[in-house]
Order: sequence, then C-alpha cells, then structure tokens
Amino acid sequence: MKVESVLTTDHGETLKLHAVYGKAVNGCDEDNTYARLTPSASLEMEITNPALFGEVKPSDMFYVYFTKIEK
Repeated sequence: MKVESVLTTDHGETLKLHAVYGKAVNGCDEDNTYARLTPSASLEMEITNPALFGEVKPSDMFYVYFTKIEK
C-alpha cells in the first residue's frame, strides 16, 4: 500500500494509504498481480507513538499483512 497522506493531529499522526497498481516498481509487476485480485483498498490509521512521528512520509510504500485470530 502507498501512503497517500500524513496529517498531524493533536494526538499524533493520521495516515491514509491506498492500494498500489499500475506501473511496476523496481521492475516488479507485483502491484499489477494484486490489482487483478483486489483492485481497490484503503486504510486509515492513527500513530500515537512519538518515536514514529515523522518516520512515515507520503509516497512511502508498505506491505500490509492480515493474520486471522482464532477464537
């Protein structure tokens, strides 16, 4: 996912991310593979850890993993 924006708030930073697809990054067509299977995704999160403030910038890219928690 690619960071669309970083907004500083009274409590920390709010990050908005979206799925990446289209032009291959560093010669890797991985983004297009993802886009065929999940063409749209967005994520918003608030960072409140002061050690992380300023560490994430717009246009940074991240892998996001989900792990199901068994009940």
